[in-house]
Amino acid sequence: MSRKTIDHPGWAIGYYFIPVVSFIMPAVSMWKLNQEQSKRLHAQSLSSWIMMWWGFLLVRMASALFLDIDVEGERTIAEMQSDAIIQTVADIALIIAGIALIVLIHLMTKRLFMIEVEHRE
Repeated sequence: MSRKTIDHPGWAIGYYFIPVVSFIMPAVSMWKLNQEQSKRLHAQSLSSWIMMWWGFLLVRMASALFLDIDVEGERTIAEMQSDAIIQTVADIALIIAGIALIVLIHLMTKRLFMIEVEHRE
C-alpha cells in the first residue's frame, strides 16, 4: 500500500472495521488528515479536538478494565457503588468523546468543502 492509500479519508471510518488496527489508526488517520488540511488551507490545527476525542474515548475503554463484573459471586453494596461511579464516569467520557467527534467531523468536512472550492478556482 502506498502512503496515499493509507491516509485516504475513507480509512478514517474503515479502520474501525479491522480489529487489530482499529485501536490506534482512527486517531492517526484523523491526525494526518488534520495536518494536511491545516497545511493546505493555512488554517488553525484541530489537534486539540482530536486529542479530546481520542483521550475521552481511551478513558471510556480503560474504565471497562476497572469494572468488577463478577456475575457468579455475591457483590457487596460498596462494590456496586464503585461500579456505578466508574460506569457513570465512563458514560460521561463517551458522551464527551462523541460530541468532540461530531464537532471534529463537522469542522473537517467544512475544510474539505473549502479545499474543493479552492481547487475549482
